[in-house]
Amino acid sequence: MTHQITSAQGSLFWEEDGAGPPLVLLHAFPLDARMWAEEAGRLAGRYRVLRPYWRGCDLQTRAEDSIPNVQDLAHNQPVTPADLAEDVALILQAALAAPAIAVGCSLGGYVLYNFMRRHAELVRALVICDGRPQADPDGGAARRQADQVLLEQIRAQGLAAARAAWCERMLARILGPYSQRQRPELLARLRGWISQRSLAAVLRLNQGMALREDGSAVLAEISVPTLLLAGAEDALWPENEMRAVAAAVAGAQAAVIPQAGHLAPIENPEAFHDVLDRFLLESEFK
Repeated sequence: MTHQITSAQGSLFWEEDGAGPPLVLLHAFPLDARMWAEEAGRLAGRYRVLRPYWRGCDLQTRAEDSIPNVQDLAHNQPVTPADLAEDVALILQAALAAPAIAVGCSLGGYVLYNFMRRHAELVRALVICDGRPQADPDGGAARRQADQVLLEQIRAQGLAAARAAWCERMLARILGPYSQRQRPELLARLRGWISQRSLAAVLRLNQGMALREDGSAVLAEISVPTLLLAGAEDALWPENEMRAVAAAVAGAQAAVIPQAGHLAPIENPEAFHDVLDRFLLESEFK
């Protein structure tokens, strides 16, 4: 069921299923809460599962129907992971669903590092998949360049062609080689989802990630049960970096999801669920 609250930043949406201890699933960029639908179905028998949408990624926000004013797009107000952490806090408090087990993938992980710095009291266990705590090593230059390429393509080729080209660049970046070769149905599903994304929201979120702070300092302060995960084929957050982060969190567990890149929960959902479920059961979150 879809829920909505109104904040100072506008409407915030989330999906909610099941009953039991609250568990929140935070999605990757540039996807939406649908990436967690299968996992939510597996967990809803034991947990109250909340799946927030990032601003502009909800299904009520339509992709642009005509070529937008490129100059307006270029001057979007960035939405940072810290901003999104405040959105998650508002949702948990409005839903009376805290403290919660918090699970984040990619951008969802970036948000959780910020969330632990600001709202650690709302978290009873932490799972981060394919999300490094550090800021971009180039200071966000690659993200800004990618945004500029997208804006130039909108101007030169029109919205539909620019969105299609951007989608293919994103898929090549976030999916592992195995998924790209062997999972055509996943590629088709992701193309469908991404094609619905507002490019204004894409640019705001990407600009926000370029500005994100280094979250490494929070690692030593984390005191809840923690699980760190990485896709075996994730070039954006390789296994050695994931294990270094796990070593910095007291008592943290670490695992690698085979045949998966940067979107392990949907590239290999069975393996991801097995690791997550074992962590939850061992941590006595039943």
